[in-house]
Amino acid sequence: MKYKLNRSFDDIYQACIYSATANAVSNLRFPFFSAEHSWERVNYSSNYVSNVGTITFDLPNKTLVGAIREDTSERIMWYPNYNAIELLTAAPDSIKLLAQNEAFQYLLLGFDEKVKFWQRPKPSVTVPVITTVLWSEGDEIYSCDDYDNFFLNGGDISMRILMTIQELQVYWQDNSDFTDEEMNFVNYLFRQKMQSNSNIKVDVASYIAKDSEGYINYIDKNSNGYKEFLTSMNELGFEI
Repeated sequence: MKYKLNRSFDDIYQACIYSATANAVSNLRFPFFSAEHSWERVNYSSNYVSNVGTITFDLPNKTLVGAIREDTSERIMWYPNYNAIELLTAAPDSIKLLAQNEAFQYLLLGFDEKVKFWQRPKPSVTVPVITTVLWSEGDEIYSCDDYDNFFLNGGDISMRILMTIQELQVYWQDNSDFTDEEMNFVNYLFRQKMQSNSNIKVDVASYIAKDSEGYINYIDKNSNGYKEFLTSMNELGFEI
């Protein structure tokens, strides 16, 4: 069984890019939240207290697959005796392969095998622990869950992947208490990224120079926040 989510491949990709960009700018003030959103090669990951997830993008083939784990989901009890690939039963084989090679590898957990009291402990079993999934077929997005169960089992809690860009702008401005100058910076970086999927050279001088219109007065190139900002920008393909 599969259920269509009312979003497209481009919608999901742009939402992930926007959240990662906004988080990078937020790192300037709050570097301790830097791990909440990250990119590694083709994988976008988010990591909150009880909710983690990774979406793998195959841009040349315009394909994605996402795996999410919500620790408060009752599905956690299925593991380790459940194979997470069963959540992708309705997906094409190419999606299953992409999930196993990429997204699932970010959600591995170890479990100690049960043994008799007189036996030596056995090595832990490590399996991907996932409570819901989503994937693309053409430009359409599907899940193993309908909307209610998708959200119940962790979908969109940390990634905000089903939000529009306009909704994300409101969410991030409220969530990170961005000033208008910071929001302009986020939107500027997002536009630059959307115009190119290759390395992007960005001039941030206008956001650092005190006599500039968009001046952000706390940017310190020697701070941990600036270092985390640069790390996040590099993950997104920016050269600063």
